[in-house]
Amino acid sequence: HAANLWNKLGKQRIEQRHEEQLEQLVRRTFDLVSSCNARELANIAHGAAKCGLQASVVRPLYAAVAKAAVGSGLAGFDAQNLSNTVGAFAKAGVAAEPLFAAVAE
Repeated sequence: HAANLWNKLGKQRIEQRHEEQLEQLVRRTFDLVSSCNARELANIAHGAAKCGLQASVVRPLYAAVAKAAVGSGLAGFDAQNLSNTVGAFAKAGVAAEPLFAAVAE
């Protein structure tokens, strides 16, 4: 699954020459986000942040992750998933006020 791939990629040193392939993965993952559970959403956000892609590239993906998380009422998110997800948004420099508000409740 894409979430596992992002998790593994986040642990690797990604060379800039692979940026085009990562952008393709961002677009493909965007299509899958609505079917992801809490852990998968956290892994996608965390892995994408660790890959160091520009905010402009990942912003649509992060928006989809936030929408899916908030839409589920944060169902299935434990403390680690919440921490990893919010931390990933911060690391990527992407704001998601509805997500942050939902986590704060």
